[in-house]
Amino acid sequence: MKVNHTILVLITLITFALYHVHVPSIFMFFLLSHLLLVFFLSENQRIWVWMILSLFLGLLIMRYTDRFISDLSFHQGFLFILSESLWIIPIVFGTYITASFKVPSFDKERHLEKISTWKIVFLLVVVFFLLGIGTINGLNEWLRVLFYSLIASQLKIYLSFGIFLNRLQTLTNRGVSMLGAAIIFTLPFTSLGYSLISLLIIGLTGIGYAWLVSTCKTLLPVYAVHSVIVFLFILVGGFPALSH
Repeated sequence: MKVNHTILVLITLITFALYHVHVPSIFMFFLLSHLLLVFFLSENQRIWVWMILSLFLGLLIMRYTDRFISDLSFHQGFLFILSESLWIIPIVFGTYITASFKVPSFDKERHLEKISTWKIVFLLVVVFFLLGIGTINGLNEWLRVLFYSLIASQLKIYLSFGIFLNRLQTLTNRGVSMLGAAIIFTLPFTSLGYSLISLLIIGLTGIGYAWLVSTCKTLLPVYAVHSVIVFLFILVGGFPALSH
């Protein structure tokens, strides 16, 4: 039995959509279908399936951990950042699988990317500091905004365009992989109360991010652009949870 790469990716995207819209029974059916298909797949497809199953395990752990965090009596801004930081859980699970199969999450130039990342982080800290003067009230709030802009908000970027896009490109063509990564990036926002127009804008932004990564072969441009967008969005009141 030969399973088409695009069909396998489509099944995965439907599973992710069902997870985020909270349809547990159908979600479990599609999740189990991945496990059943693993016996009929090529080696490259099996790596994809095991990565997806590990990511979903991480997402489920993340969801129940988030429920526990929401009951803690801390500052709302701290809880918001802590909740967003939980995306590190599925990232660790997915990265572990790719490492187990000796599949790199990035291209061969990732050692150069690590060096450049620190330079960009330093530059963004300086720029954000200058922009934040007179706009952000208090050092604590500024530190929360800085941490969220530079780190917490980047986790979904890494998951979508560092892990998913990289693996999608080994399964299907560039257009489908870009669209798939953009969908994975957009789906978490569906549970945050965004309007359909806002989700469409986020989706188009995700396609732009995917194009940048696939063209430049690095996450650095997307990292910098996304940090600036998030920071400016916070300045205009886009994330009141950070300061209330």
